[in-house]
Amino acid sequence: MWWNDAYFLWKVNGQDKSGGFAGVNLPRTGGSGNDSYFGWNTSLNINLLSGLTYRGTYDFSYQYEARDNGGKFYSSVYTQSFTITTGDYYASNSGASAISQSAFNGGSSTLTGSVKLDKFGTGQINLTGNNNYTGVTTINAGALEAQNENALGSTVGGTTVNSGAALKLFNSTSISFASESLTLNGTGVSNSDGALRSVGGNNTWNGAITLGSSARINADTTGAAGSLTIAGNITGGSNVLFLGANGAAISISGALSGGGASQDGTTTRFSKMAPIP
Repeated sequence: MWWNDAYFLWKVNGQDKSGGFAGVNLPRTGGSGNDSYFGWNTSLNINLLSGLTYRGTYDFSYQYEARDNGGKFYSSVYTQSFTITTGDYYASNSGASAISQSAFNGGSSTLTGSVKLDKFGTGQINLTGNNNYTGVTTINAGALEAQNENALGSTVGGTTVNSGAALKLFNSTSISFASESLTLNGTGVSNSDGALRSVGGNNTWNGAITLGSSARINADTTGAAGSLTIAGNITGGSNVLFLGANGAAISISGALSGGGASQDGTTTRFSKMAPIP
């Protein structure tokens, strides 16, 4: 059957996603088309499911209003729920309180598999498990707090902190984090508190650090008194590295390199910034 003047509204977990989401290309809204083009009835949700890249539970709502070529008007709503147990980890929190990794991992205490982890939302997520997933960890917004030496999974994938986000390190005593490669961008979530930020314990970062843009590393006593040691090499390129300490010490034992005109010689320039209020 051919549809004229069709209107289709797609919702996922209550949010309008007619333009697509999480790697899914949804059928167009408006216009006209035939049944197979729109992924009709039961095939609709199967088609959506096959395009998902993140594990989790999804509630699909599909509403249509359409008039066929004979002039008959149709209107209906379909709903269905799917749980996907494979695929990449979608870690999202926009709330004021931190959540644990089990909150987005079906209650499991370990993140595992040949998958990546993407952090979204302005809130904080704490990684507490002895994780071994092998994909890249990307912190797009808010804070991801590592509380275990293997919190970020296998060192194969590496971790990237985008501008406006932060990787926080915390332990009540001391922890030596695995040799994870780390790319830093920006100065942190707010108040320039650090794209890499030690917030409690005597922590050591052993992996190589690359400045994707000018970035800040900070150590403070938000969670508990302590210090931060950077044992991995830091490559600055043409970018500037800012260091800040608020009640905690920072030491760098790894080599520093960079060749930007704004730097002093061949080492990344250090700029002292005001303490965080």
